[in-house]
Parts: sequence; C-alpha cells; structure tokens
Amino acid sequence: MSTASDDKRDETPPPDREDGSPTDEKAAGAAEGEGEGETETEEGEPDEAGAAGEGPPEEEGQDAAPAEGEAGEPEPAAARPKGRKKKGEKKASPLRNVLLFVVIVGGLAAAFAFLGQETGGSQASPKWKNGDVIDVSITLVTTDVDDLACANDGEIAGRYCGYEAPRKKYAKAQNARQDANLLQPYTTTEPRLQFLAAGLWTQPALKDKLAKEDWDHPSPRFSVKCKLKVEGKAKSPQVQWKPGEGWHPQPGWYTGSISECKLGG
Repeated sequence: MSTASDDKRDETPPPDREDGSPTDEKAAGAAEGEGEGETETEEGEPDEAGAAGEGPPEEEGQDAAPAEGEAGEPEPAAARPKGRKKKGEKKASPLRNVLLFVVIVGGLAAAFAFLGQETGGSQASPKWKNGDVIDVSITLVTTDVDDLACANDGEIAGRYCGYEAPRKKYAKAQNARQDANLLQPYTTTEPRLQFLAAGLWTQPALKDKLAKEDWDHPSPRFSVKCKLKVEGKAKSPQVQWKPGEGWHPQPGWYTGSISECKLGG
C-alpha cells in the first residue's frame, strides 16, 4: 500500500551524476543539441584572413564588366571583319588615282620619245637606190661629232665605219672633223629616216658651227639641210649613239656622202 511519502519521492527529480551531467534524458538531449550548435558555429565562422581578402558579394542588378570588343576597347585583328577599315584610314580618291595614272603614262611617253630621238627607235625604211641624190634635213647636237659611231666589216664605195666590229677600231679611221670618208649614223627630221653618211663635219657650215661652240655649255639640238648621194648599203651594221653605251644591230642601212649643207635652225 503506497503512502504519501512514496508519492512525494516519485516526484523528486533524480540527482545529478558525479561528473555534473544531467541524468534526465531530455536534459541530456538539450545539452547535446547545444554542443552541436556550438560546433556548427565554430565550423561555419569564416577565417579572418580569408574574409579580409574577399570582397562583398555582388548585388543583384549590378552591371557586368564590358566584354572584349565593346566600345572603349579595340577589337583584336582576328575578330575584326574583313573589309572594315581601321579608325583613321582614308579611302583613296578616284580622282587622285586618275591623276596619278595620267602622270605615269605621260612620263613614260616622254621618256620613250626622248629615247626614240636619241637611238632612232623604229624608223621607216627609205626607198633609195645607188646614185640617188636626196635632200635631207638631219637632226644634230654638236657633241655628235665625237659621239656617233658605227661598226661594219669592210668598206663601201671607199667609205668606212670607225670600227670593224664593236670595240675593234678600223685602222684607217680618224676623227670626223678631218676624215671625209668616215661613216656615222644620222637621222632625218621628218620623215624620220636613218642612214650612214660621211663628210658632214667637214662641210664649211658645220666646221664654222664647231669653231664657235661653247663646249662647256653646248648649244641645243639643231637641224642642217644637206644633199645625200646614195653610194651603197651596209648589210648588217651596228650603231652607237654615245661612247660607253650599247651597240645596236641594224638590218641594213644605206650609205653615202654629204654635201652642200646649210644650217636650218
């Protein structure tokens, strides 16, 4: 039979253990939960050194950094579409290209005209025969007296070139001022015909021209009107327009002697 003292004993909580831990299961569970919470807190605390190096989290809506190729930074060459010009480049003007073309073509035409005058270029072939006496107007500069030369193997009607072959002088040849038999190449004004002739510089008008010449400042190109007597034809002569320049083979030029020369201007 239970007594009142027994009921009172049952209601008294059990005493704590010697190590101080509660004996009640609920209390033990609560204590265990508190311990786990402390552990999680310690594990979840960020390292101060790591926290110092990290910035604040990005806020939503914050603008992202501009990508490469957007305004403010030049696009890489590989990414730039073909045909797009770099900043600052100017498109060539069509008028400028036309003017440049005209200047180049004009310069080439002038150069070829000058070379044609000096070297003869492509000339018409005269229709002469031996014994013909032709009125010719020859274009000259005073330095031609020493510059003009031809090379031919042998004599034609007693006339000869200054060379038997290029770089091999003919033994009988003298200078054109004194040798009336020395052949030299000449070109007429209009039409432009070419031939070999002797005796031009021994004509009185030409001798006087040479005597009055200022050789430090040679006179400009002039023409002289003479008579040419056709005496033969050189089959394959070579001509030289200035010493040191190349020799130009010719398919066949008429030869002759010059007389009755008058300066034409």
